[in-house]
Amino acid sequence: MPEYGEFDGDHSKNAAAAGAVSAGSATGFPGGEHNILREKTFNKELRHLVDKVTSHETADRTTEDIDGISDDELIRRLHLLFYRSMHLENAGSAHEQLQGVRLAMGRDEDSVINAIHEGLTALSFNAYSLLPFNLEKRCFAPAINTINSLDVYSLFIDIYDGLYTAIVEGGRGILISPESIRDDAFLRKRFVAKSGTLEDYLYINSLRNIYRPLLIELHGSGSPDPGFRMSPILIVRLRKSDSSAGAAVLDEMISRRLALTFLLYASEELRRIGTSGGSMLVHHYRCLEYMYMAFSRMKDGTCFILIFREYHHPLGRYLYSYFESTLRAGLSGSSFIQQLDKNSVAVFAAVNDTEWMKDTIARWNAAHGDIFSISLLDAGMGLSYIDFLNRYVFQ
Repeated sequence: MPEYGEFDGDHSKNAAAAGAVSAGSATGFPGGEHNILREKTFNKELRHLVDKVTSHETADRTTEDIDGISDDELIRRLHLLFYRSMHLENAGSAHEQLQGVRLAMGRDEDSVINAIHEGLTALSFNAYSLLPFNLEKRCFAPAINTINSLDVYSLFIDIYDGLYTAIVEGGRGILISPESIRDDAFLRKRFVAKSGTLEDYLYINSLRNIYRPLLIELHGSGSPDPGFRMSPILIVRLRKSDSSAGAAVLDEMISRRLALTFLLYASEELRRIGTSGGSMLVHHYRCLEYMYMAFSRMKDGTCFILIFREYHHPLGRYLYSYFESTLRAGLSGSSFIQQLDKNSVAVFAAVNDTEWMKDTIARWNAAHGDIFSISLLDAGMGLSYIDFLNRYVFQ
């Protein structure tokens, strides 16, 4: 992983290989670069996969002549096809063939980081900072930073900051001028110029805002918004001429180029958070705090604190283990589970999972004689993490 203030352009061999493909010569392929892409990409297996996907689409969709589409757009659509295919049900052998692709994405975070760097550089955004959530610091802090004019050690964003709330609640990026930073005591502390005088225009957005149009494209505009609000933050240093375009234009430019890449990076957030770097007990409660902070940013979410009364009885722990497996299989990716003790668990359920949780618990209690004690907490209660622990965890 690149250190603060630098970027390793050779960090991923995969990204270099991908660049070599896109820059390949047209020699020997009639029709130029578009035919190269088709010849290299649409083999027999992929054609079978395309048939699987398009068979689920409505018949009235018009065909499109791809000769007028750029290579970058063709590659973007191919990546989108892979993403859809990995989530198809009953896709037969096509689904099995893609398991290796799914695993490679999870393992190769470096190639995703390189793709982010290349995409921003292609948009002429060479100075940027990527801030995932730092578990130890309890805030969004730079993992990658190439904005050399800023003091990286002062650069962080707390989830309770007004700046973060503006981005999350507004659902779009914001622009900050040097004048607004100089006039605001809070911003002056976060965006500290190494030279002493800040002349930077900054674009700030959450990755979720950037890839949300892609989620709508994948799932449909009528799908419920799970309300998860803890995706990493992007900060880009702009020239004054670039800032005049406005935040909405920048949102569209970056989303068009990097929506899928940012979605892949953000989807690894829980895995990064879950990697312990020290005391297991300390890490456990830091993870719980992260999930509680994420839950507090949900829309209409519900936290279920479940205590399994029969854990110490014969076969009790096996029944409890089976119940946990039921939860993990039934909940959507917008909800998350955290073990509290050997016989208790916290389920932070998004709005689309709340009714399923209530029904599942009711069925288990009816079948096994009220084996769970249940405490419920609404996302809008506004409890601090310490109050949450005292009232619901250490009870």
